[in-house]
Amino acid sequence: MHIAAMGSFFAGGRTVVVEGQPPKLIEMSKDMPAYRFDPNGTYAVDHAYVNYVIPADTDRPPIVFVPGGGMTGACWESTPDGRPGWLTDFLSAGWPCYLVDN
Repeated sequence: MHIAAMGSFFAGGRTVVVEGQPPKLIEMSKDMPAYRFDPNGTYAVDHAYVNYVIPADTDRPPIVFVPGGGMTGACWESTPDGRPGWLTDFLSAGWPCYLVDN
């Protein structure tokens, strides 16, 4: 299989600015020292990360894989026991594929 393009991008989203909040000490374990967390800053939220692979020499429309149940786009890449997943099957058949992580 020959790949014409592959990459990733972010879709949608917005930025949120948090200001005026006091830093906090967060303790993860009694065996580890607490660390200082400052919640102030600019954060990107409400977006989706999209990974894509486009086979060469295809005119087929893209397949968009959207996971459910708290899964990620990686669940389409392989099965839990390591076999190739749906992504491999569709790419091998010449379909452009987009994997979405909400």
